[in-house]
Parts: sequence; structure tokens; C-alpha cells
Amino acid sequence: QGYTYEKDGALYLKTTLFGDEKDRVLVKTDNSYTYFMPDIAYHLDKLNRGFDKLIDVFGSDHHGYVARLKAAVTMLGQDKDKLDVHLIQMVRAIKDGKEYKLSKRTGKTITLNDLVEETSVDAVRYFFVARSIDSMMDYDVDLALQKNNENPVYYIEYAHARICSILKDKETSIDKNYKFETITSIDAYNVLAKLLEFPKVVARSANNYAPHLIATYAYELASMFHSYYAKEKVITEDSKATNERLLMLQAIKITIYNALTINYDIPDGYSFIADKMLQDKNKKYTYYVKGYLEDDSFVEDSNLKTDKKTYGIIIKLDVVNKTYSVIPSGVEEYFDAI
Repeated sequence: QGYTYEKDGALYLKTTLFGDEKDRVLVKTDNSYTYFMPDIAYHLDKLNRGFDKLIDVFGSDHHGYVARLKAAVTMLGQDKDKLDVHLIQMVRAIKDGKEYKLSKRTGKTITLNDLVEETSVDAVRYFFVARSIDSMMDYDVDLALQKNNENPVYYIEYAHARICSILKDKETSIDKNYKFETITSIDAYNVLAKLLEFPKVVARSANNYAPHLIATYAYELASMFHSYYAKEKVITEDSKATNERLLMLQAIKITIYNALTINYDIPDGYSFIADKMLQDKNKKYTYYVKGYLEDDSFVEDSNLKTDKKTYGIIIKLDVVNKTYSVIPSGVEEYFDAI
């Protein structure tokens, strides 16, 4: 359609027709493609597959690329506003209070995998979504490794773990006509009001491409729970009051779980791992738990002995990263030693 021309042996695209500061090279003088050419092909392929919204995520140092891509989309006969480009600010890795740029393991630029290996998957996922993309971020490795309330990942997941422990083996009852009568404190009302905010936070987060809103919400809800639990007794001799507080805690637990699983995943068996963490007085973070499988569920049995008739297994729990692995009972040096 007359959008290209040759100059000095190279093929140019007339992106200045649609707001770019200069025309861009598609094919270089040696007949090799610039990065721009496959980028155009990629966006054309997505448009041809029926997508009506294209979202690109660039580093802030690539802001000059936006105008040429929007020009290309227009030349393809599409509305340039179908392309939505988000610019992410730079991330600094901080350790011992200082910035570091090279991986000790590889001697090369730090990658996301390096940060995961040095801290944990959950820490990286949370810290990276907890900040708005238009603000710079310092990833503090020391903070991500802390097992105290200063680490927001630990703080939120500990709230979930704490509630799992409280609710364990507790029965609650409710029906559609149930009337709550004993929850009257300001702290409880604040928690309930926060719970009601969640659907609106999710909608606002989705509409504005802003996952940090959910991360912030999860932290605020966890903080309210910890404050409430420090002031008010949940389990009492009053069965109705206990039931109502347990129901509220169950709602908090569900909401924290939903908030975290939108941004990252809490693995199956998390509450089982959490219980082990809460029971631990020696601050160990790896456990070997003996048991067996029943209807695809793990049943803990510390007295189980391996034999040819029983398929016993050991679950190795890594509480720091909330992962687990299965060791078959045939490995007697593990099984019989636990």
C-alpha cells in the first residue's frame, strides 16, 4: 500500500505517517531483518487469530518503540488503540544493603531464576506484583528471606497458616436464616468491611491491569486479622460466639487464599505444611512425614512400618518454598529412620 521504500540498500517503513519520529528499517543492507519485522508479524498473527486487544509489556528503556508499533498496527488496517503497551520501571537487586548486578553462580546479569533460587518462588511472585509497574522496585533479598512480620509474604501466609491451625478439627454451622449476634467489636467490623471490599478490588485490578492492588489488599487483610486475633478470643465456652468467630475466620482464610491464588499459587496441602510450621519449635523448615495414600489423599501415620503389603510413603516438606516431594517406602534407610 505504498508504506515502504528503499534507501541506501535498506527497506524502510513509513512510520512517520502515523506519529513516529522517523521511518524505521525493516530489512538491512545485508538482507537480514531488523527486530521490528518479526514484531510486526507477531502482532499481525495475533490480530488474524481474532484478538481484539494486544497487550505488550516493555522495559521503560524501550518507550521509543511504542510509536513505531502503533504505526505498524495502523498500517495493517487495525485501530492502533487495540495495542496497549505497558512500560515497566527498572528493578534493582539489593543484598546486605547494597545493589548487586551480577549473579555469583553464573557471573552474568541476574535473572528471575537467580532470584527464585536465592529466595523463593512465592517471594519473587509477591514482591514483583506488589508494586505498580510504573514505579521503580528494589528487590531486597535479605527481606525476602526473613521469617518474621517484616516480610509481607511471610506475614500474609502466616495469617493463612494460623487460621488453618485454629480451624483444624473444628466444626461450624450456618444456614441462610442464621443471625449473627455476638460479633460486635470494632476490630471485627473492620475485618468484615475489608472482606466485603474484595470483589471490588479484584474488578478494579482487572480493569486497570493493576495486580498490585490485590497484593496490597491481601497484606491489609492479614494485618487486620493479626490485630483482631491479638485482641479477641476466638475459642470460648460460649458455643454460639465461638461458632460465629470461626465462621468469620473461615471467610478470612478463603479470601486470603483467593487473593494469593489470583497472583500466585498456594500448593495443595498448604494447610498441612502450615500446621507443621506452626508446631515447630526448633525453627526447622524441612520435614519428613510418614504415612500412606488413601483415596488419593495423604494420611499421616508416624507408626507405619514398611512391608510388602503396605504402600507407605514419606512426604518431604520444604516449608520455606512450600513444596513437597514423595519418597517411596522401598527406600528403607529413609522410611525406617523416621
